Amino acid sequence: MFSYNQEHRVVVCHICKSCVIPGRRSLERHLRAEPHRLLGAELKTTLELLCSYSLRSTAELKENKPGIEGRCHVISGLECYSGFVCLQSTCQYATCHVRKMREHMPSVHQVKAAAHKKSALWKECKLQTYFTAKGLIDYFVVVDDSRSKKDTFAAADEATLLTEGEKACFEKIEEDYQKIKEEIAKEAGIVHDFEDSRSARVPWLERTGFPFHLKDLEDAEIYSSYKLPSDRE
Repeated sequence: MFSYNQEHRVVVCHICKSCVIPGRRSLERHLRAEPHRLLGAELKTTLELLCSYSLRSTAELKENKPGIEGRCHVISGLECYSGFVCLQSTCQYATCHVRKMREHMPSVHQVKAAAHKKSALWKECKLQTYFTAKGLIDYFVVVDDSRSKKDTFAAADEATLLTEGEKACFEKIEEDYQKIKEEIAKEAGIVHDFEDSRSARVPWLERTGFPFHLKDLEDAEIYSSYKLPSDRE
């Protein structure tokens, strides 16, 4: 679910395909939110583990962003995008949209985008960004090769190998996440008591007695009660 990249000094969430914003509060907020929903001992253990890593701040990541030379290999776990990078001297601008690149040329370099037909002003490339949250997206050029296809715990040339204890912790979190996901899907198909819901305060619902008759029934059972028979039946 998570891996620590020692080269970039970031924690990558392989489910969200984004780095987790550094800082204890940000890390905890990420772990509590969907789709993780960690609580109790699991939350505490995972939070302490992630906080133990040496993480760069968002400002440091922006300052040390990989250059356009394309020497940065794809970071395992992050989303990879097809995009464009500006070829003008000292410019690091990159985007996933050619329209934005065409707008970038005259507004920043005072060069008409039409000049790209005669001499390349930008080129296609593969892009990644540490964060996908609004206001934190900052694309950089990466090289997509076979070495980027690693498992959740990553290989030694790109990420720090996890200890057996850390692997067991993340595997347990992944297992619990799948169980919770299945339980939520199962619970969503069952009608529960109306006492704690707003529906309980609706007079007509009480008069019909629907809550009493529908409580603990699954969707399939309710559907079978009013399903029309097929032509063969």
